[in-house]
Amino acid sequence: MPPKKSDTKKGAKPAKAQKSKPKTSEDDDWAALEEMQQLNIKEKEIIDKANSEYAQGIALMKQKKWTEAAEHFKASLAFAPEISKTEFQLGCAHFMSENHREAGIMLAHAYDHSTAKQTVPTQFQILLNLGGAFRMIPDGLPVAIQAFQKALKINPEDETVQKQLASCEMLWAEKDDIKIPIPEGAKGGDELTITVDGEEMKFILPPDAKPGGVIRMQKRTNDWGDEGKK
Repeated sequence: MPPKKSDTKKGAKPAKAQKSKPKTSEDDDWAALEEMQQLNIKEKEIIDKANSEYAQGIALMKQKKWTEAAEHFKASLAFAPEISKTEFQLGCAHFMSENHREAGIMLAHAYDHSTAKQTVPTQFQILLNLGGAFRMIPDGLPVAIQAFQKALKINPEDETVQKQLASCEMLWAEKDDIKIPIPEGAKGGDELTITVDGEEMKFILPPDAKPGGVIRMQKRTNDWGDEGKK
């Protein structure tokens, strides 16, 4: 039998497997650019969510719905933490809800994350509110005094700060003094131990101390850092 003719058309060549092109630095650049664009999109989405929560919080503040506003400011900070203006508004919402310690701590964070050039809010506004919050806390006077002192350095002529500082210093001076009666049989040079706020304090009686008399001692003060950690 004669051999069968091939079905391949005359002159047709068998297909060759295509080789993949080697990746070039230009391909890597495009891949990096696409990845960056995706990151930018995600970052924009996060910022948009943070701004949306912040705007809802501001709207609720205008309606005097302090607790609801605080929740939106917290949500905004969850998306974009350490934003001074959001921390400031959250501190103000806490203050209006009479959560003075939470207000003071959040306002301290707002000041820590602020810059001298920012305008909303200014560092002066933050310090004024910070001092006001800690003034309402039983053990907060030392921090209030520090806040008002810092505010006065920014605006030395502000009468409101001057009055607030003077008032806090007077209150602290009255509270700070511990009056200790000198017991019978005690004399100058003796060491006494007393308990103040659950802590033992030792001191030496002055040379002119006499039984029945009274001496004054000063309590240890808190500092800004200790309050911020509570």
